[in-house]
Order: sequence, then C-alpha cells, then structure tokens
Amino acid sequence: MDKRMSKKKMQPSHKILNFWMTFCIRRNKRCFPKQQEYEISILNPGMDTRKLVQEYYRKKISLCLLILAAGIGMSMVYLLSRSSDSVLYEEHYLKRSPTGGEEKTVELDAQIGEITLSGISIPVHEQKLDEKATEELLEEIGESLSKVILGENADLTYVDKPLYLPVAWENAPVSIFWESSDSDYIKEDGTLGDGLIPERGKKIVLTATLFCGEISEERQIEIMLYPQELSEEEQLQKKLEHLLLKEQEKSVTDAYFKLPQQLDNVGIIWKEPKEGLLPVLFLLVLGTVIAVFAGKDQDLHKQYEERDKQLLLEYPEFVSKLQLFICSGMSIQGAFFKMGKEYQKSLQKGGKKKYVSEELLLALRKMENGMSEAEALDYFGRRCHLFCYKKLVSLIQQNLKRGSDGLREALMKETKTAFEERKQTARKLGEEAGTKLLFPMMLMMGIVMVIIMIPAYFSFGGLGT
Repeated sequence: MDKRMSKKKMQPSHKILNFWMTFCIRRNKRCFPKQQEYEISILNPGMDTRKLVQEYYRKKISLCLLILAAGIGMSMVYLLSRSSDSVLYEEHYLKRSPTGGEEKTVELDAQIGEITLSGISIPVHEQKLDEKATEELLEEIGESLSKVILGENADLTYVDKPLYLPVAWENAPVSIFWESSDSDYIKEDGTLGDGLIPERGKKIVLTATLFCGEISEERQIEIMLYPQELSEEEQLQKKLEHLLLKEQEKSVTDAYFKLPQQLDNVGIIWKEPKEGLLPVLFLLVLGTVIAVFAGKDQDLHKQYEERDKQLLLEYPEFVSKLQLFICSGMSIQGAFFKMGKEYQKSLQKGGKKKYVSEELLLALRKMENGMSEAEALDYFGRRCHLFCYKKLVSLIQQNLKRGSDGLREALMKETKTAFEERKQTARKLGEEAGTKLLFPMMLMMGIVMVIIMIPAYFSFGGLGT
C-alpha cells in the first residue's frame, strides 16, 4: 500500500495539485471554487467531499498534461522533420542533384542590410561533368516563333514585357530553335533576363532556326528592350537574381552551389522561409487545454442540473409512498426506514438509482449516528434544496408537534398537487423536445422539397424544349 501511495505521489498531477493546495493554505485562500465543491458533494451523497474534489482536479490536471505532452511531441516531430528537410548547408551552400538528375528550384529568404527579400526562387541545376561529357549528355531546346512573338508588347521597337517564342509551328511539322544575342537581357524562352537593361534601351537580335525534316532555315529578328518600372525592392531582387546566375555559372562543376554573401558591398544573410504551422499548433494545443479544463466544469454543472430534474420527477412518487405509509399507521421515522429498506432491496435486484432515495439513506444514517429527527429532516431538505422538498420537510416538521392527524390530510393534498405539477413538468419537457426537433424537421422538409422540385424542373424543361 505504501509503495502504491509513493508512486501516486510521484505523478505530475499530484505534485501540481499539492503545490497549489500548499500555496493557497499559506495565503488563507480557498483551494477550489465553492460552487464546484458544492456540486460534487451534492452529486456524491455520503462520500468524503474533500477527497472527491481533489480527485476531480487531479483527473482534470492529468488530462490537460496529457494534451500538453501530445502537443509538445507533435511540435518536436514537426521541428525534426523541418531540420531533416533543410536545403541550406553551412548557410551558403545548396546541394545539387547528381549528374543526369533533374533541376530543382529552392525558395529562400535573403536579408540584405535592413531589407529582407522573401521567397527568392533559385534554380539549382544538376551537377555537370566537364565540357566534353556535357556535350554528349545534354542538348538544349529553345522556344519561340518568328511571327507571333509580341506577347503583351505593342511593338518590337519597344519591348518591356516577355515575348512569346513557340518551339513548333501550329498545324505544321516544323520545329524552331531560338538564340538570343545576349541572354543576360532576354532568354531563349522569351522571358526577360537578369541583366539590368539601360534606360536608353538595348538592341537584341533573336535568331530563329526552323527545322522541317532535314531542311532548316535561319531568320533574325531585331528587338529593342527597355527596362520595366521597378520599385527599390524589385530592383534589388533583380540585382540579386543576376548575381545568383553569375555565381551558379562559376560553380557548375562543384558538388555545392555557394550562395553570394554580398550585394553592392552590403552583407547577405540567407534564411529558409519560416512556416506558420508551429505557432498555430501551439495555439491549438493551448486552446484545447483551456477548453478541456473549462469543459470538465461544464460537464459537472450539467450533471448537477440533471440531478435537479430527476429529483423533480421523483418527487410525486416519493411523497405518494410517504403518504401511504403514514396513512397505514407508521410513524414518520418508521416510514422513512421502510422506504430506505425497499430502495436497498431494489438496488440489489438491479433497480435504477434514484437521487431522492440516496439522500433519504444519507439522512437515515445521520439519525443512526445520533442526529435528531428534526435535524435529519432539515439536512434532507437542504441536500435536495428544491422548493417542493423544502415545503415537504416544513410540512412534516410543523405537524410533528401537532400529531399525525393533520399530517395525513396535508400529505394527501401534497400528493395530489405533486402529480398535477408532474403533468405540467412532463408537458414542458415535451415542448422543449419538440423545439429541439424543429430544426432537423425543417432540414428534412427542405431535402424533400429539393428531391421533388429538381425532377419537376427538369421535366418542365424537357417539355419546353
């Protein structure tokens, strides 16, 4: 037993609970809310309320700690998965795919001085061999067209938007290969390059080689490039992309691509984009813990309210049985003991638990332990606390002094009143149940109307056509 108790004390929920109780006792404060202590004592007649309250809070704390531990575990798994998926090596290197692998695109954030550029897309080509091996393994295919290449531009003499350069002629077995006189300004796919276009414009020659079988033809198209209107951040991003392209060309045969560390004499700090999942996960776990902690109190209060409803429904039968025993000649105490014994026999045979009978048994135990009949009746009324029970106790206490003659008539009248109130209560509960069923009934009616109207609509549509 001692070993079990020592193990129990070592549980975190016990430690937290003991710490809280010690803290409150030293400051002469209540350890637990009075309302919850009262509801727990009412729901568990005859049991040690102090131990029940401590056990109630121990379970609440244990459940919250379990949710918190699960949340921390999920966060750790998330962080480990993020670290294993890291693409940055030693802060300035990106690992390339092996030779023959696919080109991949990595998104990083760049901090240049006080400016942070988010979502920089960096293409990382596969690791290449020397020039001869590259010529044997790779071949490039360009894009574009010789006629419809303007895209969103109005004229070839003023191009500041990407061009449309198709690789094949529509409805003809013709393939086209495009070359640019300066790929820093415009690429073979028609997109504007990473080079900074001068304000006065830049003349570019596009060469289109058309292939049809073994026959080929070459055409040259002159265009005039002009810079786009860019913000300070966009200009900085353009410069950074141009610098990345140059650095990539330098290290194309290396296993790692070293990212630049400076731009215009300003240091660059590379960071992987931060995802907002971790704060959301933390808030979700914290919200769940608070909801569970408060929800347990709501469940306790619902049980308390359900007990009141059951007491109200059990009252007519209770007062009717009491009136029957009193009218048969039993004393009040004898009638209560008789009702208590019948309830205990019913429980042994698998009968249903009744709150009023449980309270009656508790009052009888108080009388057996020396409490007077009047005090036990008063205790019973306070435990049941509903007006009808308080009225019954008051009626019995008044008639104890006068004798049982007036009590019989009073109990008969109270029995009749209780059954009338029982009918009204049943009617009220039926109305509440009907109100709760109103929404599902309306929903079902809507579904039925949809089922009827849709075929009718299509049938009318078919007649119309």
